[in-house]
Amino acid sequence: MSAADSKRDSFDQDLTQRDAVERLASLLGPRCEAIYGVGAEDSRGSRSGRGRLLVIVDRIDRVLLDRIVGFVARCQASTIKVRLDTADALLRSTDTFPAYALDLKEHRRLLHGRDVLLDLQVDLHHLRLHVEHNIRGIHRDLVANYLDQDIRGWQIPELRRMARKLVYLMEGLLMCSGCPLPVPPTTKALIEAVHARLLPNTNGEIWNILHAFASNERTLGPDGAPEVYASLFEALPELIDVVDRMASNETPG
Repeated sequence: MSAADSKRDSFDQDLTQRDAVERLASLLGPRCEAIYGVGAEDSRGSRSGRGRLLVIVDRIDRVLLDRIVGFVARCQASTIKVRLDTADALLRSTDTFPAYALDLKEHRRLLHGRDVLLDLQVDLHHLRLHVEHNIRGIHRDLVANYLDQDIRGWQIPELRRMARKLVYLMEGLLMCSGCPLPVPPTTKALIEAVHARLLPNTNGEIWNILHAFASNERTLGPDGAPEVYASLFEALPELIDVVDRMASNETPG
């Protein structure tokens, strides 16, 4: 390893979210309108990195991208995920990406600049459709992964990603149903709320298994994968039925 590589590795290990915010704001100058910390990963126990940053700029062009591309790569190496967008694009795309809009509405933390997303609204009709679409997609992918196990193995990281995404969608499901969201929205609290309010007659053990797996409280080797698959195969049709029945209660127009 060269001295330059060693120095960079040391930098990446020491880089904090606060360092990243300050450096991005400095690189972008007046073109940076806001920087947010987004998502509820810490409260949900995903332990997937040092957080996600949403950087809002006046517009996206090559000059701006070239200014920050090197530093963004260093952030990514430090498990700090950086997303770049404009306020106008986000405010006008809530019908296209309602689940992401919900995440921003509920979990954004302003770290720099002014809150340019104060007017962010979530359309519950589009959110319901998005939740149903994604839960059905998880079910489809889960079946495909199970059938591919002899070729690819159990794919534990992918299975954990599905479980965490499902918890994220449960938050949207509660919102669509008119149920209050738990505070804070931990993995355990969200799963318990869905079980108690929407699916009280289902097997509680499947939700306990999903909570332990999605929140990283249970390490999982190949021998444990079938149990998680079985729980998801039982939970997903129940959730699909709940969100699908909501469609019959929607008022046209």
